[in-house]
Amino acid sequence: MPDSSRCVKSLYPHLLKKEAPHDTRPAMNDRELSKGQKTAVKILEAAARCVAKIGAEKTSITAIAHEAKLKRSLIAYHFPKKEDIFYHVMKHIMVQFGRSYLPSRPKISPAPKQEKQDLLNLISAYMDYFQTYPHYFHCYLHCFYLASVHEHYKQLNTRILRRIIIRIQSKIKALTEAENLNVPMRDMEDFANIIYSNLLGTIMSYYTVIQDRPYEEYKKHGMQILFTEIDLFLERAKTHLHL
Repeated sequence: MPDSSRCVKSLYPHLLKKEAPHDTRPAMNDRELSKGQKTAVKILEAAARCVAKIGAEKTSITAIAHEAKLKRSLIAYHFPKKEDIFYHVMKHIMVQFGRSYLPSRPKISPAPKQEKQDLLNLISAYMDYFQTYPHYFHCYLHCFYLASVHEHYKQLNTRILRRIIIRIQSKIKALTEAENLNVPMRDMEDFANIIYSNLLGTIMSYYTVIQDRPYEEYKKHGMQILFTEIDLFLERAKTHLHL
């Protein structure tokens, strides 16, 4: 893992642990951040916008300083190595989703219909998150590219994937338990990967293919497909239960 300043490390300490993929705690509230931490967040946000505009490899300390309206020396203080910045940008994006989703998710009782809706709410939250912050998704795409050519970013991308899969899998587990289905963990993990692939493909198509309908209609169509996938998964699980 790359070196970084104390302020950046203290922003997301749980992400620096080996068990980080299993930790879904939201980041600290803005009011709990120190001045240095707020500056680090401002830099990361500016860096994310730069990456979306000109790409990760062309994003320089000077470009980030201009975007953030901060001195170049201050950027260098928080991120001594330019190559560290995008690494921390991706961690920042991952944690920001936790902040936006976890506090607002509805508190529901364990019933099949409600657990299914909770799973759909999570998927919907991912779609809305990247629609609200398109520069985050552009960073995500750059991370895929860098992961294909650099082992360092492949490890980071793997950690991000695991965190997303764990979130989705936890919802699937709650749903199968509410349905009184004894589904092997491996099958739930495989289905979580299917949902993730469909989700990623849906978001990617929205940004890379000309659309003839507004976002809400596009999202509704994508959610209907995922809803059908969930029903098919449950039907298969029930069939195996009665064999």
